[in-house]
Amino acid sequence: MQRYCSSISMISNLSTTTMAITWGDFCLQRAAEAMLSALREADIVGRLGGDEFLVILNDVTSASHVDLVIQKIQQALGEKFTINGLELSLSASIGVYIHDQGEITAEECINLADRSMYKAKKSNKYKFVT
Repeated sequence: MQRYCSSISMISNLSTTTMAITWGDFCLQRAAEAMLSALREADIVGRLGGDEFLVILNDVTSASHVDLVIQKIQQALGEKFTINGLELSLSASIGVYIHDQGEITAEECINLADRSMYKAKKSNKYKFVT
């Protein structure tokens, strides 16, 4: 059976209430580009809404493989960038669900990763749920 991993990322340091909405949009675009830069061509990233993104890693070989990808995502998000002379960087609370057995709906998979992300947000670390 093919293993895959879903990950929900909630972007931190992003508030459209403290900056112009176009800045917030730019930061969301920057976050998506950073995540894409850490992924393989077969993987998928998409925005769920607000400051949440879904990442799907296909053909996951091990939890350590996922750990490496998450580290790459965090590193890419942390790279500094400038908007109108203001230097910014992003970070994310990341929750992970690795699915490798039985049937599960996409909605269930996303919900499990989402729960994991909220646990990560509370502990300031990313979390795995299998």
